[in-house]
Amino acid sequence: MIENKKNFEQFDQDMFRRVEMNEQLAERIAGKSLNFWQDAWMRLKKNKAAILSLSIIVILVLLALFGPMLSGRDAYTQNIAQAKLPPKVTGLEWAGLDGMANLGGRDIDFYEQKNVEENFWFGTDYLGRDLWSRVWEGTRISLFIGLMAAIVDTVIGVAYGGISAYFGGRTDNIMQRIVEILTGVPNLILIILFILIFDPGVFTIILRWPSPAGSG
Repeated sequence: MIENKKNFEQFDQDMFRRVEMNEQLAERIAGKSLNFWQDAWMRLKKNKAAILSLSIIVILVLLALFGPMLSGRDAYTQNIAQAKLPPKVTGLEWAGLDGMANLGGRDIDFYEQKNVEENFWFGTDYLGRDLWSRVWEGTRISLFIGLMAAIVDTVIGVAYGGISAYFGGRTDNIMQRIVEILTGVPNLILIILFILIFDPGVFTIILRWPSPAGSG
């Protein structure tokens, strides 16, 4: 304590300058004002994992939209003469995409054996359908179902939750009990009910996809 007091006495008051408080300078914004989307994008760029995930999603969406066009073949045309061909990509033979397959301990070129001149990047199935086109056609359907299900879930959930919160009281209790009942019903039973009421297809999957708990 004595040493600290001596050190403090070494400072002269002339070494300090009083700073007057200026409220206008205190309220001044030094940085650029950002709107909601600019702030969201700035935060997103700082998250490398989010940027990588977003890039993968964009690539999948683009391939789902334009992938079948790249091969020039649709996903449904059958050709038994080209059935069960292994993947083959020109320039990527070193990666194993050379159209060769091991059969009985021997490497056989199925393209040469079946006199197929064109390449199938993902090969073909047992009916001779192009797997490249089928993969991206299936991705397109899956993305459509997920997007539509999210929209349906959001619209119903926001509307249901808004009504429940707005009226409150007894109405809120009844609506929340309904949600709890729907949440407790096994998914398999709901799927069977939807199949019985509606024809099996994409529409039925979209209706079943949203979680009942999301309605609350």
